[in-house]
Amino acid sequence: MNHAFLFHNSITFEERALRVFSFQYTRNPVFRRFCDALDVNPGNVSSPEAIPLLPVEAFRDAECTCWPGEEHDLVFRSSGTTGMKRSRHPVKNMELYAESVTRGMSAFYNLDDYVILACTPGYNNNPDSSLVWMLNYLVGLDESGLSRFLPVGQFQGRVQGRER
Repeated sequence: MNHAFLFHNSITFEERALRVFSFQYTRNPVFRRFCDALDVNPGNVSSPEAIPLLPVEAFRDAECTCWPGEEHDLVFRSSGTTGMKRSRHPVKNMELYAESVTRGMSAFYNLDDYVILACTPGYNNNPDSSLVWMLNYLVGLDESGLSRFLPVGQFQGRVQGRER
């Protein structure tokens, strides 16, 4: 799949979503079985709202990927706080994932003028967290060097001190 269309301004969100749905339906066996059970396919879906949402449990119980059995650049895992088997989110192309994060962030913020102070209780104990990966990636883009992860207690104490 040529990913260039994902970031092209001339293509509407609706068209992008439908193209990604068609790709996922064709390449992801778990998603395809789910859609087929609902009698949903690219031929009868005309809007993003009609695309079925795969239940989060599927990521715990099956290999949900368009490249089953192949290597992935990244594999994120849930925290496992419920005591259940941890769900998996494989990412085939780390560069595409990073570009998505960068473009998503730049849609709302000026990437030349930002500082991230990341306080992520519980997430720091999960090195496989996609949130921690994204924050770490964005902290690394900050040329000022001011962005960083804060120890949980340090940030909480500062906020409470200002509330008084």
